[in-house]
Amino acid sequence: QTLSTEEDAQQHVPEYSKCDRDESSSATPVAPITPPVPSVTLEESEQGDRYALPIELQRRPPESKSPTLDAEDREIAAQIKEMFGAKIAQCSLHKLCFEQRFIIGYKTIKNKKKRWQQISADLNYYFEMHTKYDLENIIQTHSTTQELQAWPQFIYGQDKYGHPVMYDLIASSDCAQIKQYFLNHKNKASFGESAFLHVLRFLRKLDNYKVQNSVKYGQRIYQHVQIMDVQKFGFDHLKGDNRKITQAVIGSITRMYPEAVSKIYVINASSAFRKLWSVIEKFLDKATRKKVVVLGSDYLQSLLQDIDSKMI
Repeated sequence: QTLSTEEDAQQHVPEYSKCDRDESSSATPVAPITPPVPSVTLEESEQGDRYALPIELQRRPPESKSPTLDAEDREIAAQIKEMFGAKIAQCSLHKLCFEQRFIIGYKTIKNKKKRWQQISADLNYYFEMHTKYDLENIIQTHSTTQELQAWPQFIYGQDKYGHPVMYDLIASSDCAQIKQYFLNHKNKASFGESAFLHVLRFLRKLDNYKVQNSVKYGQRIYQHVQIMDVQKFGFDHLKGDNRKITQAVIGSITRMYPEAVSKIYVINASSAFRKLWSVIEKFLDKATRKKVVVLGSDYLQSLLQDIDSKMI
């Protein structure tokens, strides 16, 4: 039910890039090994059922419906296949509807030439980052205990569409700890590198969760819900190096993971935070801004519209 950013996620979520790598192979598949079922008391069983993930989805994920592609979309799809098809297949990114997300995510750019230029630039950027941070094997590495405490992120349950729910507490973090564990002032070339590793490692595990749910429910699921608690947000979060690394990380995620978010809930927003929101939202692209819901301390009823109470 609850996955930490480290060992738990590795144990419960299979790495999609390692699965079905050679799909054309004619070798006889090996039957999965069924682990022994531990004995539990009735009380333990009822408690486990209460928080168990649903067997069936209450609602169909919007992204599971086949999109209607016009002539321009089909042309761009052909260009993506020609230029990046081999890399996409090598990394098994088709399991996350990689091409579809880039095609749909950039439809807001009305000029066809500019749209393709942006898509190709961001695809090149994705694969540069894939190589630089070894995304193929990144979950074999670990964030330190100090990094996990300084920038808490975790997955808890899913919404009614099967989207994993991730919690990101960076906006309530201790700025001093962020500087200490993520911002290297001695080496300008490595400024913020540990922050990128920390976030990309988590997102890789989140991707694996989506693939697992796609298989489990027989639906295309490549989006997630993000909940950000800003209760302890202060002006220091928008100053100096903190602002710089936040912009850098959000900018990279936006380019690498278009259409990855279904909705973002910003909770415990104070009146001061709401006044600053016009500055903060500029960190996000236009498509993502439309998915953000800013809520105060009375956020629960809004969350319950799409997420069951036992999943919060």
